[in-house]
Amino acid sequence: MKIDIQSTLGARALESTKELRKLCEAGTDWVRINMSHTKHEDAEDIVGWLRRAFPQVRIFMDLQGPKLRVGKMARELRIRPEDEVIFCPQSLYNQVPPRERDSQRMIPVASPFPFANLFSAELFRLKDGQIEFSVERRLPDQEVLICEAKGSGMIRSEKGLNAPGIDRTGAPLPPKDLADIALGQRLGVDAICCSFVTTGAEMQQARETVAKLSSTWKPQLWAKVECREAMEHLDAIIAASDAVLIGRGDLAGELGGDPQVVHAAALSIATQVVAAGKPCAVGTKLLESMRTAVEPTDAEVAALLDYLQAGVTGYLLTAETSVGDHPVEAIQRLRQIAQFA
Repeated sequence: MKIDIQSTLGARALESTKELRKLCEAGTDWVRINMSHTKHEDAEDIVGWLRRAFPQVRIFMDLQGPKLRVGKMARELRIRPEDEVIFCPQSLYNQVPPRERDSQRMIPVASPFPFANLFSAELFRLKDGQIEFSVERRLPDQEVLICEAKGSGMIRSEKGLNAPGIDRTGAPLPPKDLADIALGQRLGVDAICCSFVTTGAEMQQARETVAKLSSTWKPQLWAKVECREAMEHLDAIIAASDAVLIGRGDLAGELGGDPQVVHAAALSIATQVVAAGKPCAVGTKLLESMRTAVEPTDAEVAALLDYLQAGVTGYLLTAETSVGDHPVEAIQRLRQIAQFA
């Protein structure tokens, strides 16, 4: 069985075709352009170069989707256990003097929904569940949530934020996603991946958007399953998609970060997708140790073999190729594991 290796581009590959060439020559089958962090002009340059230098490498555009994120912060914020922090809209954060923002540990939220929708959340998670904040008080009239930190780390602008308990079901594709799909049509990318889908409705909207843009451009439409709502509507999502990508990172943030729980959930999703006859890929933290080490851990290899046994046909490397110290070795090791299986 052929296993597709998908590599995420980071700043190094965006800035240097030498780095991008290394990823392609190492055995990348698909290049992932993460539209959460890629400007349109950079995407145009990447696609143009790849089509000339490595026409056999396919390209998929990963849309941002209706994802919660930390807003734009003036500076990084260090958080320690039991710290009290304030989550608020970006507009409120911008109005508060810098010294007061820091002393109150204010964190702005960039949300595709009205901020009021977040008041149903019981907690927030950052960094794929590594830092958790429990909601202690809700002040709707002031548009703030007072939370207590349950971990430590640095909070930075535009990092992904999970808020289990909010209902995103059936949210339409955000305007940014629609603009990015139009860019994908102009560039002729091979696939569009819709992030944070909750039902089959988002996939149907993406399909209709593609059809309106062109009668000849026929990209694959992938659904990224990475939230509770998607797991509850998985049958409809599978039926409306050409393939499914399991996003383990945000899934960890949604489910609590326990590796065993996340692994079991990902295997369950993969089994259901494969049983329906659709291609299935899995990504994020597959070879997390290889961000710094030249060899994966035994546990990482065992998990990869589990996915292969479940019928997964693709592996997505994220930080391993975007910011890791050994991107080429990660790709090669992944290929070796797949060939061994």
